Amino acid sequence: GTWSKADEWVDVSSVSLNKAELSIGAGAYRRLNATVSPENATNKGVIWTSDNTAVATVSSGYISAISTGTTIITAKTADEEYTATCIVTVYETVTEGDYTFAPSIGMITGYTGSGGEVIIPSEIGGTTVVQIGYQAFYNKGLTSVIVPNSVTVIDERAFSNNSNLASATFEDGSVLETIGDYAFEWCGI
Repeated sequence: GTWSKADEWVDVSSVSLNKAELSIGAGAYRRLNATVSPENATNKGVIWTSDNTAVATVSSGYISAISTGTTIITAKTADEEYTATCIVTVYETVTEGDYTFAPSIGMITGYTGSGGEVIIPSEIGGTTVVQIGYQAFYNKGLTSVIVPNSVTVIDERAFSNNSNLASATFEDGSVLETIGDYAFEWCGI
């Protein structure tokens, strides 16, 4: 056979993760994305590990939150030359009314209500709501939502897949700092 430049081995030069820190409610799942560079590296395989599997496990970037605590998720290139890490903190959640809530960080992690017009409370169980978590209101049949002025973060995909969601209102005096990627994806707004 003949050898061509296309057959040349291309070494990996780095790996990175889409998150350096992640907060998850116990029992929840999240995905980390690893990017191996350069784009044309020959072996872009990644080995995933958790330094505390009692807190969270990881497989192919999918994190399963087991119990409260902190762990470090590591993505290592297949050649074992490069690593990237994400600090994962798992919080205990409680159910209060229509909401699953992590009181230690003020984050709504889920919604079990009937959808329609939703007014998110500024407090749950006496704790101020400051964050709407990943997919907390995903595919819940919302038509409108009012977000309290105490919320500083709306995480990625928090309200996604609510095709009839026609309005999102932020209360006067809102201190909102961050709206995550795809927070309102596949919504009517």
